[in-house]
Amino acid sequence: MLGVRSESPFHSAVGSRQDLNCRQSRMKVPSNMTTGPEKSARRSRDPAEQGWLRWYYHDWRPTLWGRISNKVWTWLASLGVLSPTLLTLQVADRRNGRMRSTVLAVVEHEGNRYLVSMLGDTSEWVKNIRAAAGKAFIRRGSAMEVRLTEISSDDRAPILRAWCQVATSGRRHLPVPYDAPVAVFETISPDYPVFRIDPFQASAKHSA
Repeated sequence: MLGVRSESPFHSAVGSRQDLNCRQSRMKVPSNMTTGPEKSARRSRDPAEQGWLRWYYHDWRPTLWGRISNKVWTWLASLGVLSPTLLTLQVADRRNGRMRSTVLAVVEHEGNRYLVSMLGDTSEWVKNIRAAAGKAFIRRGSAMEVRLTEISSDDRAPILRAWCQVATSGRRHLPVPYDAPVAVFETISPDYPVFRIDPFQASAKHSA
């Protein structure tokens, strides 16, 4: 059986009542947020815990209820029956090689598609992707082998902003308003990994 990792913006296709309040309460950049090119030594509390998502996430990790519910959304996304903004990512576990599945929101920006880790570097799928040198599969009805290319933190800001326009639940983990200027997203970009979805290229030894 496929393992299921539980980072899920499963409400990303559905608007949230709390978006307006969230925007009003977070229009200013928090003073303890990363403000330089280097990643902050520590992050403050997950902003998503201020609302209903506290039942799904705590201390930048999914809760038991979050893990259980996300299994369902991962399965549905893999069938291709959910919003086109959702897909299932499958990557080998770095410890035992088993395939792990995660439902994620995908955003298209300037002709490319990207995945964002709303929980930052602590996400299991991010650790597994890095260990697998980017090799993965994405599923929406059928499986497609891909290579995920990590984007430099210097180039993430416009992608993060674009992602926030479609991930209406996942964006609540970011400590800035979803419609803030790109310059504001630059202050948090080191803390939120971004990966471009590229076609998988077979190694040269198989191309002859």
